Amino acid sequence: MVMPFGLVLVFFCCHLVVWSWVMFMKFQRIEDLRVDHDMTIRQVAQVLDCHRDVYSRYEKGVRQIPLDLAIRLAEFYDCSLDYLLGITNVKRRFGN
Repeated sequence: MVMPFGLVLVFFCCHLVVWSWVMFMKFQRIEDLRVDHDMTIRQVAQVLDCHRDVYSRYEKGVRQIPLDLAIRLAEFYDCSLDYLLGITNVKRRFGN
């Protein structure tokens, strides 16, 4: 059975909207933590030993943050990975 083109297009657009929303929500917490700590993108990039533009792409959700950098950020901000990635709103200390 062949799906009509319009139905395929609607499915693709809905999938894209949901994926964009999830990606934005996933990385918003990283920006919020940086702002709460009164740090610039450049300062956090130095902590992670990466280029400022690369870190900026993590915050925007353009690039997925590698696990090792997410762990370093969680340790730096003393919060759980779940909280850092926006999976939970319960802020627990790193390692707990």
